[in-house]
Amino acid sequence: ANELDIDNTDLASGDFEKISGDHELYNTPELVLDAVERKTAELQQLPLFVIENGRITLAQMIYEIRRHVQKYGIRVVAIDYMQLINHHPTGNDNNDLGDVAIAMKDLAKRENITIVLLSQINRAGEGLDAIRDSGEVQAVADVVVQLIPDTDPLTNTGGLLSIIFAWWKNRFGPANKKAVLLFNGAYQRFEDNKAV
Repeated sequence: ANELDIDNTDLASGDFEKISGDHELYNTPELVLDAVERKTAELQQLPLFVIENGRITLAQMIYEIRRHVQKYGIRVVAIDYMQLINHHPTGNDNNDLGDVAIAMKDLAKRENITIVLLSQINRAGEGLDAIRDSGEVQAVADVVVQLIPDTDPLTNTGGLLSIIFAWWKNRFGPANKKAVLLFNGAYQRFEDNKAV
């Protein structure tokens, strides 16, 4: 959707007639199909790996990350999300998630990679307290950024949703800063706030 400037919903529906009627560049169903096939083949060549295992243990995750770093030269790892990692040796969520955060931080340093850990949030929490079961994670994390949807209808126009990026912690720069970007759900991308 993002790469071809085709609405995500239309693309998912597979209605190439509708897409070709709405698109200047791909104005026939055949051109839409060609573009989708070409872009799919291009994206499949990217060094992007997905490990889909809802019961993966911390040890298995560390093994898989190290294997992919050594075999494919992976530099960035995203984990969606840390509360799903199967690691409960103490039964105390705060301690167990702290173990995960420490293990991931140590692995990132050892392998010289970036690891992005997504987390559930406490809806009632704010700032660092928004991280679910977060006591240990707060202390270990180098950077904590929360994405907060702005639900004000006056700031969300034209199908774009304002998203507040709040830097609650940043060992490498200023913290407690906020920025607003616009999320374009139809094309699955963020846009500069000045685009409105």
